[in-house]
Amino acid sequence: MKQAYSEILDELKQTKEIVNNPELLSEVEKRMQEEQLQVMVYGAYNAGKSTLINALQGEEIAKTGDIPTTDSVDRYQWNDIILLDTPGVNAPIAHENVTMEQLQRTAVVLFVIRDGDMDSKDIYQRLIDLIGRKKKVFIIFNNKLNEEERQIAVEHINSLLAKTLKEANLELSYLQELEIIAINLKTSLKARLEDKAPLLEISGFNILIESLKNWIIQQSSEQEKFNQFKHYLYENWFDPKLQTLKAQLSTGKRQEVEQLEREKANLQQEKNFLKLEVGQEIRNQVVSNKRTLLELFRTVNDSGQLEADIERIIYSMNKAIEDKLQIQLSALSNKYTIEQPQMENSPLWDTAGDIFKKAISDKNNLTELLKIGRSFKVPLLKGRWEKTLGRWAGRAAILLQTGIAIWDAYSSAKEQDELNDQQRQYMLELHQAVERICNDYQTNAITATDKAIDEMFNPKLDELQKQILAYQAEDNKLSNDYIALEQSKHNIERIKWYA
Repeated sequence: MKQAYSEILDELKQTKEIVNNPELLSEVEKRMQEEQLQVMVYGAYNAGKSTLINALQGEEIAKTGDIPTTDSVDRYQWNDIILLDTPGVNAPIAHENVTMEQLQRTAVVLFVIRDGDMDSKDIYQRLIDLIGRKKKVFIIFNNKLNEEERQIAVEHINSLLAKTLKEANLELSYLQELEIIAINLKTSLKARLEDKAPLLEISGFNILIESLKNWIIQQSSEQEKFNQFKHYLYENWFDPKLQTLKAQLSTGKRQEVEQLEREKANLQQEKNFLKLEVGQEIRNQVVSNKRTLLELFRTVNDSGQLEADIERIIYSMNKAIEDKLQIQLSALSNKYTIEQPQMENSPLWDTAGDIFKKAISDKNNLTELLKIGRSFKVPLLKGRWEKTLGRWAGRAAILLQTGIAIWDAYSSAKEQDELNDQQRQYMLELHQAVERICNDYQTNAITATDKAIDEMFNPKLDELQKQILAYQAEDNKLSNDYIALEQSKHNIERIKWYA
């Protein structure tokens, strides 16, 4: 952990004279030492932000009302996190500026939407802005609807979000990262203040707390906090200064740079699309095989046979993933072969065509490069696993041992004539074990294929980046400063979290 942050700090020290903002550097160093997660409460000035904070706290400590009264950001301790109550948007300009400045410094956001704003175009544009800026967003829909109407409203919000994502040319997969909870905040606060458990349940508060705590746990992981810190640096340390320098740079090589940047963006888009397609195939494989795995645990009467059957299923999943990647690479190769006459003098053809032709030139090359397929073995109890996935092997083996132990226990228990509490517990644990195995497989299979795709594309992307930087290099301080800052940001983007 310390080494990753140390690498970032070294990069910042090399660019501190360019950025020339001692106060910001002090803030960055302070943020680096912070252990508590900061979560910004965001939304229209009367959406219910302060009511949410009061309901969470169980006391009226945040001012509420339809008219904004402050232009400050108030901090409230809640469990292990800091809640930041902001003036809100669609408020007086001075108040909204405070909110926007805080948003630039915050990576994790609770977005409160009131019932009357459910169809507001401005709300969805702001949500899309947050998504585009890589913010982590939890949506709280403040309403006075009944349970059935809430479900319909949440589906409506999802539908409008999907439409807005499409209009913004963003992937619909972002919807999977968004949590939307409907709640009556005013009723929740009343129930909390008067200690009325039934009213609390009706308001939707209990569901909110359960979902919110799980979401906060995800955002509070050391790796996630590290990624949030990096995005904080992009928005505050790098991007503003880069924009200023870019506006001042000479335009002598503008056309060449713009062409390379377009080609780099196209290649990056191809990489991202490939990851998305392969990732979706992995998720499809997990979904389609989950029930089969569960049935194996329930029906197979020999642990050795159970291991063999599980290995067979995961082998077939790996093979399907490999085939999907082969198909996608072939399609990309054909695409750039067809486009070659129009791109004869384009660096992108030399770059992309080489990637795709090389990746599929040898039927064994893909498997060797990605270290999946036949070498991508389930760890089982024998501990066999590809070295690059060693960390997964340890965890997955434990899960499988747990799963087989549960199967043994259940196999003995089902000889009894009646289903007692212990048997129901066995079934619950069996379902949980299969769920954990599938989740772990999905997460690490995506990590493995993403890494392999990066290894295919990144060297060529780096070459394009170097060409861009070479064109931009001018014998003046502005150009040199721009290059140094851009390269530093590029270096920080490549710094990975490791425990």
